[in-house]
Amino acid sequence: MTTEPGQQKPPDAAPTASLRWRPFRLPLRAPIVAASSTIEEREGVLLELRDEEGRSGFGEASPFPEDGDGGAPEVLRLLDEWAPRLLAGEGLPSDQHSAVAAALRCALDCARLDLAGRRRGLRIAAISGGGAVREVQVNAVIGDGSPEWVREQAAAAVAAGYGTIKLKVAVGTLEQDRRRVQALREVAPDATLRLDANGGWDASAAARAIESLAHYDLEYVEQPLPAGDLAGLAALRQEEVCRIAADETVANREAGERILDTGAADILVLKPMRLGGIRPALSLAHDASWDGVSCVVTTMFDSSFGVAAALHLAAAVDMLNAWGRLAHGLGTAEHLAADLVARPLIPVRGALHIPSPIGLGIEPDEAAVEAVATGDWVELSR
Repeated sequence: MTTEPGQQKPPDAAPTASLRWRPFRLPLRAPIVAASSTIEEREGVLLELRDEEGRSGFGEASPFPEDGDGGAPEVLRLLDEWAPRLLAGEGLPSDQHSAVAAALRCALDCARLDLAGRRRGLRIAAISGGGAVREVQVNAVIGDGSPEWVREQAAAAVAAGYGTIKLKVAVGTLEQDRRRVQALREVAPDATLRLDANGGWDASAAARAIESLAHYDLEYVEQPLPAGDLAGLAALRQEEVCRIAADETVANREAGERILDTGAADILVLKPMRLGGIRPALSLAHDASWDGVSCVVTTMFDSSFGVAAALHLAAAVDMLNAWGRLAHGLGTAEHLAADLVARPLIPVRGALHIPSPIGLGIEPDEAAVEAVATGDWVELSR
């Protein structure tokens, strides 16, 4: 069996008897507006691997078309082309570098780890080094909106038990952002506050914004500059006005290593869907820990399968972070109007509990999948 670069062979790997997949579309309860995109729905592909003893492992491939990543149709084309190779236990060819390929690698990595956990009677978190963690803290997310709307959303987040709130900025003017941040602070003075610009500022605007907003006691500012401006991120970090987090810049494992090499960020935002799975993301987190850089794990508004994968990764990352346990961006399933499971992974009092069953810890619900499917199951067997 061959593996992708940066991945290790799953424990107790065994031959796969069948591979099947089905596309889906999940509507959001309300659009999420950020500087770079507006998200109204999520499309993806649910993937299932089954071993010769009838056990199943699941994973999700949901690239992010709003960022130009491609979508579910491109995942399906990759599966049509490479499914026999994947069924044989191999990975996608090394020349497949797209975000769509990374999303499919993520689904395969999760499904294989899910199977490994079921064979061994262990949760994925235990396999990956986070077995001592029983829950992870989660941040609330507030998108663009008026100060009055932000005040309402922040009050609701505090009432729901969230200790950390992430506010989207850089959609409008700096003065509009200042009013929105102030409105949030009026109702959540004790909350840990992080801002996410989604690359919406240029260098001079970012410097002004951070200088103006830092006195609101910010944990960090996420992706203040466009993804390609690594030197600009490093320069902002050197100003030491506020901690800088890199999100879109962490486009793949190699990009994450460049951020560490150049000292461009205090925090790396790890998205398994973008990095090719749990194991490549965890490997990057290990490297970051050696440099004193902490990591926050987030999803891209995935279904509960993507959330579960990120949750197990976050448990392991919590054991590595130089600053201890940080809140992770895993409260995204509550923004979905539908899911693939009967009981979506929704935070309780600002935390997500690691599912107690073995492996990934969740199962697809047949009726739920049927309701959101955009195509039939496709199956390939040995």
